[in-house]
Amino acid sequence: EPATAIQLADLLEGDERGRALLDGGKVSLRKRALAAYGLGLTADRSPNAELRRFAVHALAHALEGKDAARNRDLQAACVIALGMAKLEPGVARSTSESPSVSHEAQVRHLLELFRDKRQRDTVRAYVPTALARLLPSAPADLEKEVVTTLLRAADDRSKERHAVRRSAILALGRLGDSDGDKLDVAIRQALQKAAKAGDPVARNFATMALADAASRPGEDAQHALASVPDVSRFLLSQLSRGKSRSRPWAGLALGLLGRELSAQGHLLDRSAADALLLRAKESGSPEVASAYAMATGLLADRRAKKDVVKRLDSVNDPTWRSLVAVALGLMGDSSANEALTEAMDESFHKPEIMEHAALGRAPVSYTH
Repeated sequence: EPATAIQLADLLEGDERGRALLDGGKVSLRKRALAAYGLGLTADRSPNAELRRFAVHALAHALEGKDAARNRDLQAACVIALGMAKLEPGVARSTSESPSVSHEAQVRHLLELFRDKRQRDTVRAYVPTALARLLPSAPADLEKEVVTTLLRAADDRSKERHAVRRSAILALGRLGDSDGDKLDVAIRQALQKAAKAGDPVARNFATMALADAASRPGEDAQHALASVPDVSRFLLSQLSRGKSRSRPWAGLALGLLGRELSAQGHLLDRSAADALLLRAKESGSPEVASAYAMATGLLADRRAKKDVVKRLDSVNDPTWRSLVAVALGLMGDSSANEALTEAMDESFHKPEIMEHAALGRAPVSYTH
């Protein structure tokens, strides 16, 4: 395992040792980016704290190198990999301290990278997700600092480019939970606001991120899921009165919320399931129909099975038909096997549909 990490670091650096691993051939930027991902995955799966520190040091060094500065793919790979290689807890004495010293120093290094407006936005956009992976177990003051920074970036009045703002929104969905903690309340309020303002993609991302946060139990055991009723009402409002292209996303968010709650032994309010069922029946275009089918599938609402099977038969576009097939499988009804098998047989020359019909069969087979 350490030997693997060393070889990946050599390939990432692209120097003489890296070239020797390729029999003297040049280490392309693509290979270096793949080495960064490999180093991150190796660190993520290793119990060896020193190996993880080594990986963080190598990734941070490559990220700051001249070659990386000229290649955004390599920079992005290093940022993503840094988010995988979580270090042991420790106190960072200054922002200039090496990110390989401790978990806190690692988080602060990425936070400063995000704040540095001289960096490419296409690279900064990968930092929020990396921070969201690393932040759990960070000191409370550092958590507040990171979340506050992301809240500012997610605000539609910020001057951030679309890619950065969208990334901040998704990261907030991963960082928030459902209790009454001030920081979590602020996250959910920001996501509700973002779901109604700004560019359409950001609105849709915020809708899904809100469901993500609301479905996660907070540390307050008595009020761990306190926000679920309020968020459900908000999503239902968006489903019925939101912008037309945002309504299917509200449906998907309700499906996600319901599925996560079900996994924890809770049920989404019946009115939400009824509203989704009605939308699934009334939706017209294949794109919208597949979204509502997926939402009812996530809820495992078998009342929708008959309508979803009809959609599977009537939708011709391979992308949307594939999603309908997965939705049917998510319902966990063994009687759907026949329809899914038939879809597979009819799609011999349409690999996308065949693949997703097979995926749809997997949860059905697994549950029975």
